[in-house]
Amino acid sequence: MAPRRLLVIVLLAAALGVLLVPRAAGAVTDNLDTLWVGAGETYTLHGLHAYANLVWVDPTGTLYVGPFDGSPGSGTLQLAAPDIEILGVLNGDGRGWRHGEGPGTGGAGNGGGAGHGAAGGGSGVGGSGGPAYGNSGLREIEMGSGGADNWGGAENKLGGPGGAAVSLKGATVGLGGIITANGLPGSNGTWAAGGGSGGGVLICCKQFNQGGMINAAGGAGGAGSWGGGGGAGGRVKIFMCETSYYGGVINVNGGAGGSGSWPGSAGGSGSSVGTPTPEPNILWIRDVRNDQGRQVRICWSAGCVDDPQASTPETHYTIWRRVDRLPKGQESAPSALRQPGPGPQYYPPGLWDYVATVPARGEMVYSTVVPTLADSTSAGMRYSAFFVSAATDNPFLYVDSPVDSGYSVDNIPPETPAPFKGTYLGGSTALHWGACSAPDFAAYQLYRGGSESFVPGPSNLVAAQSDTGYLDVVSGGHYYKLRAVDCSGNGSGYALLTPAQAGAVPGGVPNALWLGHPAPNPARGSATVRFGLPREGRVSLVVYDLLGRHVRTLAAGVLPAGEHTAIWDGRTDAGRAVASGVYCMRLEQAGRRLTQRLVAIR
Repeated sequence: MAPRRLLVIVLLAAALGVLLVPRAAGAVTDNLDTLWVGAGETYTLHGLHAYANLVWVDPTGTLYVGPFDGSPGSGTLQLAAPDIEILGVLNGDGRGWRHGEGPGTGGAGNGGGAGHGAAGGGSGVGGSGGPAYGNSGLREIEMGSGGADNWGGAENKLGGPGGAAVSLKGATVGLGGIITANGLPGSNGTWAAGGGSGGGVLICCKQFNQGGMINAAGGAGGAGSWGGGGGAGGRVKIFMCETSYYGGVINVNGGAGGSGSWPGSAGGSGSSVGTPTPEPNILWIRDVRNDQGRQVRICWSAGCVDDPQASTPETHYTIWRRVDRLPKGQESAPSALRQPGPGPQYYPPGLWDYVATVPARGEMVYSTVVPTLADSTSAGMRYSAFFVSAATDNPFLYVDSPVDSGYSVDNIPPETPAPFKGTYLGGSTALHWGACSAPDFAAYQLYRGGSESFVPGPSNLVAAQSDTGYLDVVSGGHYYKLRAVDCSGNGSGYALLTPAQAGAVPGGVPNALWLGHPAPNPARGSATVRFGLPREGRVSLVVYDLLGRHVRTLAAGVLPAGEHTAIWDGRTDAGRAVASGVYCMRLEQAGRRLTQRLVAIR
């Protein structure tokens, strides 16, 4: 690497907080911050991968695209990071559509070549070449289609697979090595097979430094008496603000037709597109770690005129969030490669909320924390969609990024409930515990088992409630486990109460206020409820309806410490029978309040 190029990388790495230290031979680092394929190492990835700082392939390292196997993301590789440096090889040869597959696969008849950026070559026996597909202008690329298998005879010769789809998105993208997405040749035989088409390579960045090579050529048709058609060349698209050290080579040639008495035709040449990209580009949207959720960090590369020397410089960036959820079926497919509309930039489709502003100051990369619509939980993914708008002093002059999406997670569970205590009272166990202080607290879950090692689960769940006390109307000798759960479903650790820790209270006086469950429940007539008072004092036990209206007073005044029983006959204070429905019994003493629900049936 030239000394000047190394200096650029070191300075950028320092600005991004990346420490470039010598890596051991063969080392690979792949985490949320960095992808580093070290010297002499090979590594394979597929799908979408975003990194906070750096993607680096050592000059003697190779990063392979996972071959297409029919699963989502296979045959493609999308890398996003502030700085991407491919100094070795990023290899996607033959990793696209398999033989005989894809929208541009060759026609039947001795294996016509596949087509991607252009039509495939016809076979020597008359099989048509695959049709061209895809759009040269959109910020999308596709895998190359496979060549058709041989036609006739029993040789079972296979067409060549197409090249992979490779996308690189960063503030700076450096290519001192090679990116390959070639289609592979078709098999030779009397009736030879067609070659696979070249894949696609997409690069979106503010600065592109190229001194290497991009190959997305078609595979040759197989040789035989009837030669196979050559695969078409693929597509290379580069959208950037500026380019430097340009001296690289881009090859999107079609594959040669297979030789033979009836030779196949060559595949058509693909296309290479390089255009300025004035808008900012979202590099990644990632959950903020170790927080209570509902926020993500969004990182984007600067727009092309984020420069005080520009005639109309960008002065600030605004971030917008879509109001509605992503359509069902698209929630796991972020739209990172969509192109904004042509001409004046209006909002993308949908209703959008403004969420943040970040001042422009000539940086290559920006990031900020923004709120999401909802958190993802074990019950399902909840994506929020965003775009970044690069604005100027003229409120009507701005340019929008493509839309991208991300999700947030509540990473902090509530604390374990403490203290957790219990008391045996007349054949029942009165349990009580300290209140949870988590701002997103939802409920307590109480479990009962026969030993200290029992595993909490739905079969031994005793109660799920927000109150900090519970009367378990069973005899003693049980083990209890208790946890707090927040609104996102995160559970605290379990507090354990053993039989030895729950003791009887002399004289039947509990050490905490408790209110038992009414019985029977539902009740067609009268219902009995038990409650315990830790000390003598003024007490109120009242029945309310769900609208909070007073129905019946069951106890009021000063009562002694100990266990008490009250009976509700299903009537109001005026003696009228209540209607069927849900009612609440509320016990209050010395500022403490406990509630139990009862269903009355008439």
